Amino acid sequence: YSELPVAVAGFPALVKLDVSHNALRTLPSLPLSLETLFALGNHFEAIPPAVAALPRLRMLSFKSCRLRSLGEAPLPPSLQWLILSDN
Repeated sequence: YSELPVAVAGFPALVKLDVSHNALRTLPSLPLSLETLFALGNHFEAIPPAVAALPRLRMLSFKSCRLRSLGEAPLPPSLQWLILSDN
């Protein structure tokens, strides 16, 4: 089991983040500047609530993550691409 460091939220200009293939099950708070998030091949059962707090997110991939649901929190309205294949 792996965790993304909480310090990742301290990069206010970060626009692309790829956390693929890290056995992640959850995400900490992420930089509000993120526009692209790739989380392929992890162990998420639902899209983490941290994703809902990303007002600029345009592209999101949770491909091959064992998802069972989209999660409780709504996805950001700014989202243009959503990749959920192979779940």
